[in-house]
Amino acid sequence: LAERFIPEADIIMATQWETAYPVSRCGKDRGEKFYLIQHYETWLGPKDKVDKTYKLGLHNIVISTWLEKILRELGFVSLGLHDVDWMPARFLPVAVVEGGCYGNKPPDREVMR
Repeated sequence: LAERFIPEADIIMATQWETAYPVSRCGKDRGEKFYLIQHYETWLGPKDKVDKTYKLGLHNIVISTWLEKILRELGFVSLGLHDVDWMPARFLPVAVVEGGCYGNKPPDREVMR
């Protein structure tokens, strides 16, 4: 996934371990970098590569306390959804990287509420 295909945005969010790497390499104009960790995805890839995604410098957000526990046991910092006032729709436009991105041009930068 090349950065040129990712529109400028306020935030950019990886949603799967393989997307964390390209998100980490994006410039600041692609937005604040987040990683929505929805599972411990070692069945999708090598454990060492999955584990390395948690220390790429993205804001790690986990969706459950059991994931938070796994990351802490591995020595990584994360924010649980219960720790932050966070709703994806409040931060639109968002360049979501999930094997691709939504939109093929820079979005309107007006924040939707």
